[in-house]
Amino acid sequence: MREIKGIPDEIYENGISLEPVGVFGFAWKYKDIFEVLDYLKNNSYGVLGGDVYKFHGERLFSTYDNWSLEPQGIPWAEYVNASYEMTKNYIERYYEKNGDNYCYDIVVTDELEALLYN
Repeated sequence: MREIKGIPDEIYENGISLEPVGVFGFAWKYKDIFEVLDYLKNNSYGVLGGDVYKFHGERLFSTYDNWSLEPQGIPWAEYVNASYEMTKNYIERYYEKNGDNYCYDIVVTDELEALLYN
């Protein structure tokens, strides 16, 4: 997730910079991602989708696994809830199947940004 104006610095404290893999943003391990998702949902941010990265020692590599949900055709509040549930379920299933050696990057939007780009 790229840094977004207004989101508290505490959200990023447990984040893992993706700059070493050429991505401007952050990802979080399973134990930290739900605090981020709760904050986003409670502040009306939608999750467009995300990517999964795997740790190999101290390095990260893309798994090329991802999920997405476009905010078209439904009211914003419904989209926020649907994107939260989809993201939460995807991450929980991924963790159950693959374990803890992964982190998750999320792509976030607010209602205005979604309207401008859709």
